[in-house]
Amino acid sequence: VVERMLTAQLLHAQFSPTKEELQAQSQAFESRRSQVLENLGLSRTLLASCASRGETPKLREDADPYLVNVCDDPLLSGCLMYPLPRGRTLCVGSNPACAIHVEGLGIQPEMCSIVCRDGVH
Repeated sequence: VVERMLTAQLLHAQFSPTKEELQAQSQAFESRRSQVLENLGLSRTLLASCASRGETPKLREDADPYLVNVCDDPLLSGCLMYPLPRGRTLCVGSNPACAIHVEGLGIQPEMCSIVCRDGVH
């Protein structure tokens, strides 16, 4: 029993990220989120302000279009955003290689492809 406990503690120490690693990862995610919002001409304050008033935020004119999830639960709606870069084809499906990975009953490996030609079409 003691040997198993020591082995479990050793494995936990080897494979559990340290506090510093978790903080670095969190900062990297926050930086990426801020970069995506900035590319769209948005900020967290603007989004919170618009959400509290029930308004839709205005995007920059040159911002890339994006897909966003819609859900009956307001806490889940809008939590996934997929930018649609101009001139690039994005595949949607259950294949892990798809840019937009979706899983569920009846989802094919490649359900569709989306192309943004000019930011509008």
